[in-house]
Amino acid sequence: MEAETKAGNGKSFEENMARLETLVRQLERGELSLEDALACYQEGVALIGFCQSSLDRTAKEVEILTESLKANER
Repeated sequence: MEAETKAGNGKSFEENMARLETLVRQLERGELSLEDALACYQEGVALIGFCQSSLDRTAKEVEILTESLKANER
């Protein structure tokens, strides 16, 4: 298992989170046109989906490893 699991967009969780943080900062400044703000928002929604998928996969892997460890202790 590689340390940086790639999401559906080919980027790691950390890369997606960094991009999401950048988008949030841009939106919070309030200096974008309506069209640019909408594009940032849409990209952010997609990134949230990629990040959630990464977290779900990781949680499932941790659960499998934990169950395996418990089974080996018996």
